[in-house]
Amino acid sequence: MLHALLLLGLLLSPTTAAVQRSSHRDRAHQILESSSDDFVNDRSKVLAAANRGRLASASSSSSSSSLPANAKTERFLERSAALLDQEAALAPFCPRWGKIDAPAGEAPVPRRGGFAFTMRAANGVARVVVGGGERRDGGGAPRILKKLRFLALGGSQAGKKWINPSPSRSAGADKVWRSNAATVWMPTDTAGEKGEMFLFGGMTSDATAPANNARVLAVDATKKDGMFEWFAVAAGAQQGSMSLTSPSTSAPQRLQRSTLTNFGDDTRALLFGGDDGTTVQGGTWVLTRTQADNALSSWSWAEHQASVGETVPTGRTGHAAVSFPDQKGSEGSMVVMIFGGQGQGGLAVDDGATTFLFATETSTWKGLQRDDVDAVPPTREGHTMTYMPEDHAVYLYGGW
Repeated sequence: MLHALLLLGLLLSPTTAAVQRSSHRDRAHQILESSSDDFVNDRSKVLAAANRGRLASASSSSSSSSLPANAKTERFLERSAALLDQEAALAPFCPRWGKIDAPAGEAPVPRRGGFAFTMRAANGVARVVVGGGERRDGGGAPRILKKLRFLALGGSQAGKKWINPSPSRSAGADKVWRSNAATVWMPTDTAGEKGEMFLFGGMTSDATAPANNARVLAVDATKKDGMFEWFAVAAGAQQGSMSLTSPSTSAPQRLQRSTLTNFGDDTRALLFGGDDGTTVQGGTWVLTRTQADNALSSWSWAEHQASVGETVPTGRTGHAAVSFPDQKGSEGSMVVMIFGGQGQGGLAVDDGATTFLFATETSTWKGLQRDDVDAVPPTREGHTMTYMPEDHAVYLYGGW
């Protein structure tokens, strides 16, 4: 777990511009006007170069300078061979950007605040689903996008096409298209052909404040027709709706720009932060799904109550969250990590050398301390974090 956090710090270099704790708008202008553009396209070369620098420094300062020239050459060759082996071992895990041929069909339009998830089937096919969010046309007000797109990946490039389906809606499933809602994808079968995307809060097209209700997009890739269907999530037994077993007093209220993160077992997720349109929130909620045979799923919320001595992160909105295995816990235990975001008044949240983790096994927050503050990425909002199991690392991208 600590390795993942260290690698996060190493992969991201601070910008050269001074970081001022001002409003979000000032901070965005500061970053956009900066001439710094630190970019690394091959991590193995960076690691190898760093190793060569350390070896050269150690060699020049050691007493081995009195050795014959051929001895120095042999040592250099041995070390070079070792570095090449290291580069070869790291090569499969080094991320590289690459351009792909555009699939056929009507591609999703540019947006912000929408949702996207990936269905990974057992036969190797991955389906990318994109929808919702908002776009701004010219200088006008942003408008909510009310379409869904999906793309099947796997196999050859030939035949790849964006599909524009028309999801059906069950009773009560209105106002499903939103921006800045919290979403989480949970598969419901081992083959990866079925699942449900839970959506909470966010802004609808005619609202002046974030919503305080949920919708579920059920996906069944085994159906040729009707692959997508929206459901409402409502308290009590309502026809055609998925049930919410938590009373309204034990559920999150109006929220946008919060995070909803899968624990890893596809039945629970952690909701944190967000804002109600005026005030930044710092609540922690656990969402649990119960799935019965041949019946609609039911959902419940449970608010996390901090214990004495627990280090809880401050409220924030526009932050990022990611989950990964807890190497210090029992088998199957997970942690949820959060980073960045904005506080009240648009000020950037600065956690300093502390990284906040929620241990799902013990249901507690803890603050992991770093010795070197400079190794922590600069604060930001609107970014993404992704866990890479191959090297047990969290990759952070974007934001301002």
